[in-house]
Amino acid sequence: MVILLLYGPGFASLTFTFAGLIWRSQQSDRRHALMVLAAFGAGLAGVVAAGVWLFSGETSYWLAMRDLALWGFLLPVFLTVCHRMLPFFTGSAMPEVKQWRPYLLLIAMVAGSWLHGILVMTQHTSLLADLPLTVLFGYTSWRWGLLPSRKVRLLWMLHLSFARLAVAFFLYTPAGLMPSLSLGLAPLHAVTVGFFMTMVIAFVSRVTTGHSGLPLQAHGCGVFIWRYMSWH
Repeated sequence: MVILLLYGPGFASLTFTFAGLIWRSQQSDRRHALMVLAAFGAGLAGVVAAGVWLFSGETSYWLAMRDLALWGFLLPVFLTVCHRMLPFFTGSAMPEVKQWRPYLLLIAMVAGSWLHGILVMTQHTSLLADLPLTVLFGYTSWRWGLLPSRKVRLLWMLHLSFARLAVAFFLYTPAGLMPSLSLGLAPLHAVTVGFFMTMVIAFVSRVTTGHSGLPLQAHGCGVFIWRYMSWH
């Protein structure tokens, strides 16, 4: 309870502070920031659900908190950052690869994440979201330069991490077709560890080398950690 009482106001303060920064920004294109703010709104709703669960003991609110945090907040934030930065990183390292990032793509990816979460929260099959997301993430991965990026190991780490989203949502589809074909927690594991963890490691490796003036090359320790998480 104490942790929630500290975390809740802190998260709310962060959300409203970020909203204020966007409001005062002089940038003409604030679409990525607004998408992140929308995700923060879903995350704040999850914090409220956690509070209701804590004081009422009603399990459904805990489940709502979990799904709002994962599909409403975390995945949309990751997708927004990937949409903004992955084509840019690719174009910087490989100018021959065209930077393809239409804003409608971001809307489709985030809307798919939210739809998946809504269907799960309402105890409906999520096939309506999972099958299109499988195709969308697979196509996006190809358009962003998955295959050419193999020439640059640091870039390859980023692209392969993103490509795991197509695999993750493909793993969700059997349960949508027939409940007996459910793969248990394997699809969730593919999203949380397969995508989230490996993408964080890949991004940290790219950003730290880029901002420290080091050559944009993957180093042994970062590659080892990334590979370790990839196999777990």
